[in-house]
Amino acid sequence: MGRGNAVSADRGLHGIFFNPAGLHGDLQHEFLLTLSMPYARLGLRGISAAFMRRSGEYFLAAGLEAIGDPLYQQTRIAVGVTRDFGSFQLGLRPEWSLESAEGSRSWFSIAAGTQWEFSEKIRIGFAFSQLVRSGEYILSQSVVRAGFLWQAGDKLFLSGEYVTNDYKGSFALGIAYMPSSRIHFMGGLRIAPGRIYMGIRYTLDRCKVDYAIGSDPALGSQHALSIRWLRSSAE
Repeated sequence: MGRGNAVSADRGLHGIFFNPAGLHGDLQHEFLLTLSMPYARLGLRGISAAFMRRSGEYFLAAGLEAIGDPLYQQTRIAVGVTRDFGSFQLGLRPEWSLESAEGSRSWFSIAAGTQWEFSEKIRIGFAFSQLVRSGEYILSQSVVRAGFLWQAGDKLFLSGEYVTNDYKGSFALGIAYMPSSRIHFMGGLRIAPGRIYMGIRYTLDRCKVDYAIGSDPALGSQHALSIRWLRSSAE
């Protein structure tokens, strides 16, 4: 979140909810746990967990997210698979969600994505998802994501992403600076609506701890604390 959610070209378990082609990495297994406060003014709280493992050239993942307050609850379940072709990846992810607020309604989406690694420093991601919501009415919506990640220097990373659906689009820019191998500082801006994000990451061996805060002009601040654990299958 610290880079404005400009994550379409990222590797790791963020892909379970953004771009399924990102469900790959250098290690064999990965676990991600996130505690969040999506919008302070609404009083929502959230928790999500996801796990990924490698089987040959395939990466398999599953994720669960729950957000809510006493009057509103939402649960998301997603599974994903990515095929790694070296410098090129393809991913597929079905997702199911249930919302409860003065009645229940559910929606289902299917997402497909791809990533290209043009060099050791440039990666591009693209994802398309189709969402169908059912309840008192049926709503169909398409979402397209396109983004990049560029290592601009030994300690500097730049990212960008454009997201559009049937109604509107938004653009995000992100930056990450690594003064050392253990510390990352992040910042991001998402345009339409205007949101500003900041974050910090601390790395200890194969455990990464992230804290991010964002500001939304209409809904207040956002907070997220994530713990990410990576290991190889030999451990």
